[in-house]
Amino acid sequence: MSFVRTSKFRHVFGTPYKPEVCFTDLKADGTGDTNCAVSTKFLAVIKGNKIIVLPIDEPGRQDENSSSFIDAKQKPMDLAWSPHNDYLLVSGHESGDVNGWVIPREGLKSMMTQPFWEMHGAHTRKVTTVAWHPVAENIIATGGFDPFIVIWHCENQTPAFQIDVSEQPTNFAWNFDGSRLAITSKEKTKTMSLSVVDPRTGEVLTKNTECSKGTKATKVAVLKNGNILTVGAGKMADRTISLWDGNDVTNRLCELDAGCSSAVLNFYYDPDLEIFYTFGRGESVIKYYEIEGNNTIHFLSHYTSKESQKGGNFLPKRGVDYKSCEIARFFKLTTNKCEPTSFTVPRKSELFQDDIFPDPASGEKGLTADEWIGLQNCDPPTKPFQELESTSTGREPPTVRKNARKTVPKSVPDHPDNGKSNGTAGVGIAELMEDIRMLKSTVKKLSKRVTKLEEQSSLENGGEEEEEEE
Repeated sequence: MSFVRTSKFRHVFGTPYKPEVCFTDLKADGTGDTNCAVSTKFLAVIKGNKIIVLPIDEPGRQDENSSSFIDAKQKPMDLAWSPHNDYLLVSGHESGDVNGWVIPREGLKSMMTQPFWEMHGAHTRKVTTVAWHPVAENIIATGGFDPFIVIWHCENQTPAFQIDVSEQPTNFAWNFDGSRLAITSKEKTKTMSLSVVDPRTGEVLTKNTECSKGTKATKVAVLKNGNILTVGAGKMADRTISLWDGNDVTNRLCELDAGCSSAVLNFYYDPDLEIFYTFGRGESVIKYYEIEGNNTIHFLSHYTSKESQKGGNFLPKRGVDYKSCEIARFFKLTTNKCEPTSFTVPRKSELFQDDIFPDPASGEKGLTADEWIGLQNCDPPTKPFQELESTSTGREPPTVRKNARKTVPKSVPDHPDNGKSNGTAGVGIAELMEDIRMLKSTVKKLSKRVTKLEEQSSLENGGEEEEEEE
């Protein structure tokens, strides 16, 4: 007797975009794990000391001689778009510097060389991981080859907190409300450790000094319920996905074999559907899993393509096309292009599928940086997909700043962009209403002027007729 587990995600299909809607002649050569970052507005790709920034709705052949790039003047190791502003990009560099870049609404029309934020002095070695706070605006965590993780207050361009790690941290991830950090790092015993830390006090809440027995980097993700996922490798390159109790990371709840390979697997976790995807640089397969309850992981399926990936990243959940039942979209980098791949759940009905599209994170901030530093916590704000469709998820970028680095806080202006994604992209509803009001006023004034001119003209014509009669 066979038993098939019931799941609405059993038949998730991965479908690559057609060649004509891919980003072709795009040659990335970053040395990081993902080498790119995606917001609902732009795709950012590492190429040497450059960061190529392209609007995601303008695919096609890319000209290498175009000026739509950032000249970082130093090698970027990791990129991350702000979850609260689709025009704000942060890069971690080989020199240890961390820079913030503000992209104009229309995209880059000329080479950008000056960062909006410049954060340096804390790291002296490579910064390999950059992670935005999921709730508080303008708070990021950075780590790399230094034995610590820095929490930055971006507006002040200064470190807010520093977390000491015994050895080199290989990866870290915020929990759902940003009150904790899960950190994996190399131990002196040549094993990988997993610890959960309060980022505002540096207190280690729980630690496991041997979550993986190999020396390859262990990646980590924190589930919505606080439990922790890791994927690490043993001494023979046998990779394992583990689920740990978030309150006691020595308690392994579940373990799955992820196959043998030298590639390091990366996570993308969807907290709304309790699904996570794994992908590795140099591999051509993306596997996806479902988490059931608090202690069980089920393998769903996999997507395989002909070309291996040099990197890639997922679109924020609020940017997927829910009308076609798309639950995720992966932007895959190959040797000469970026190929979007859509993951969909087939449904016959054309009605909104609320069981697979619960309210996602809206992209709005839940706290200011100062509120979070002052020990406040809250969950990320959410909004129904139908409301997200009628509003833009980004905010208007600020004007270009001067070259000199300021010591005063530099915040990105918060101008809601309520322009619709179709036809009125980049224009706010309030702005449109104001334009209509002004247009009506102008038409009214012109109508009065025309009426007055007609009256004057009729009087003059009447006077001429009287003279002719005389």
